[in-house]
Amino acid sequence: MKENTNRKPSAPIRPRAPAVCGLIAALILSLGSEAHADSVRVQPIALERGTAQEILVQEDGASRANELWTSFGGEAARVRKEDDASKPGEARFQLRVGSGARLGVGAMRLVGSNYLSGIHWVFIDDLPVRADLPTAHDESNAPTITLPIGIEGRASPGVPDVYRFQGRKDQVLSLDALGRRLDSRLSPVIQVFSSDNQDLAYSNHDPSLGGDARVSIRLPRDDVYSIRIADLYNKGGADRGYYLRVGGFPIVDSAYPLVVTKGGSATPVALDSMLRRSFPLQVSGIPAPGGRTNVPVKDGGPGFTLARVMISDLPEVSETEDNQPAARANQIKWPTGISGRFDRRGDVDWFRFHVEKGESLSFRAFSKTLGSPADVLLRLHRMDGSKLIELNVNNDTDPVMSQTFAEGGDYLLRVWESTGLGGSNFNYRVEITPHAPGFKLQTALEHLVAVSNQTVTLKITADRKGGYAGPIRIFAEGRSPVKLANDIIRTDQKETDLSISLGDPELAGKLVMLRLKGSTADTNAPAFEAPVSTRGAPMLKRMGPYLMPREFDGDIALLFPLEPK
Repeated sequence: MKENTNRKPSAPIRPRAPAVCGLIAALILSLGSEAHADSVRVQPIALERGTAQEILVQEDGASRANELWTSFGGEAARVRKEDDASKPGEARFQLRVGSGARLGVGAMRLVGSNYLSGIHWVFIDDLPVRADLPTAHDESNAPTITLPIGIEGRASPGVPDVYRFQGRKDQVLSLDALGRRLDSRLSPVIQVFSSDNQDLAYSNHDPSLGGDARVSIRLPRDDVYSIRIADLYNKGGADRGYYLRVGGFPIVDSAYPLVVTKGGSATPVALDSMLRRSFPLQVSGIPAPGGRTNVPVKDGGPGFTLARVMISDLPEVSETEDNQPAARANQIKWPTGISGRFDRRGDVDWFRFHVEKGESLSFRAFSKTLGSPADVLLRLHRMDGSKLIELNVNNDTDPVMSQTFAEGGDYLLRVWESTGLGGSNFNYRVEITPHAPGFKLQTALEHLVAVSNQTVTLKITADRKGGYAGPIRIFAEGRSPVKLANDIIRTDQKETDLSISLGDPELAGKLVMLRLKGSTADTNAPAFEAPVSTRGAPMLKRMGPYLMPREFDGDIALLFPLEPK
């Protein structure tokens, strides 16, 4: 994310290889994206807040839709055209996005009396959005843009798209290229050049963005500069769309701490490395503990960056330096949430805690799902330095380890970054809580349309944790208009085919949004609840665990047709 003014010119764009870990991640993303549905397209993919614009959605059956549902509100009306009958795979809507719409990634769905689409991702911005700029591949005919701006385009195979702008000396600019965050196959590469072809800034893989790119630069002089954007793998086409944001908005590293306490007084702060400024995060509408939220970071003008934080009701502590070697370990009491930072290469943090014989604890690490590039490892030690247990990351997004202590006394927790890297954005969080039997719940669908008997069946799977083998009851959150049957995952079983029917006939032909939870149904077991996750659904799974907007995890869209299919 830092500028580089010592690079040789490149022609026309030659993606530099990212770090090994970044390259591996990029390859995984590239391979995993092959499930992408090329036939589904939304234009535009970026919407300017406070404006009205026409939305075109292309997918099988789209013409059957008469409503456009959005997660960000607004007013939408179907636009009918004379040739609609010849285009059954298209639907157009006039959409006005409210001036107070939530900034960042939003969701849309097409709804008809007997039709329901999956999620379509769009980006809500406060920058002026242009989706009509001509495509050029060199500076001689590149369109001149006025900053700040958001540009929508599609990557061209083998060549960059080029844009020019007038810059002034010491002007600080941020460039943010969205591809993966909007379910595009694009792995963006962005470069900034001076008029004499000096390569001033470059980015091809921001680890906190899962394959997208962003960079900040301080311009060295008054000049006409050019921006080049391309695909890392030199591919192009309709499935490699991008949204390029350029302006004076801050680009912040991950927040510190990575948490907001429910009702607490601590204020997370996000750091802009280029501006060397800190931005307090003003969090509103705090969700329930355990949830996550994206906080827009602004600097007075148009444009913003999103910082991710989680919500907690645990007592909070922060690591203090110098806490190594182990003899100077931070003394902590559990349950607790620990906020820390690997602020230099090879940084290791030590924590000391006490347990009684037979007590069981869980240790969970958070970093990448909250925008930090840190790859956190944990290890428990006895006071004599001998190893007790080490965290098995096992590709889990928020890895956890558990330990039952055969002997009472003091123990040490060692926390470090797996690659030995460090810096102002290598923040982490560790939660230490009593280990209790429980489960994780998941379904692989996020939208369903009822069949002739006006019911839908949804498979719910349970990943049991900590030895709980008893029954699990599935229920709907809040006041829900649906009725559930076959809602028990039985003892020692891993799944149930949940039957869902509509309790209010007035809602037939209308969108019904649902969230599900599961609870222990054994009165002799400790009470435990967990939400049903939809991250296994194709539209969410393609985004990957670090890019998927967590606020949509668990949303299930249902339609019970007016005329059963």
